[in-house]
Amino acid sequence: MLITGGTESREAELFDPSTGEMRSAGQMLHARSEHAAGVIRSRWVLIAGGTDETGAAVEGAEVYDPETSTFHEVEWKTGIGRVTPG
Repeated sequence: MLITGGTESREAELFDPSTGEMRSAGQMLHARSEHAAGVIRSRWVLIAGGTDETGAAVEGAEVYDPETSTFHEVEWKTGIGRVTPG
């Protein structure tokens, strides 16, 4: 299970529910909180929107690749920042 972000955080961690252990999954490219995430192609995790460290809506998205533990920018922008309703 991938756990990402938080206020002013780029940190990402992987949680293994079978052992109860967490380990680093690297850092996202952008600090995000209140963002959305979902699995695509049964492999990658798309992380989109949210708010940055100033509270402004984040435009764009990034993808986490679990095989390399790296985040990659998605070349897609809506022109509108997105925030998951709380």
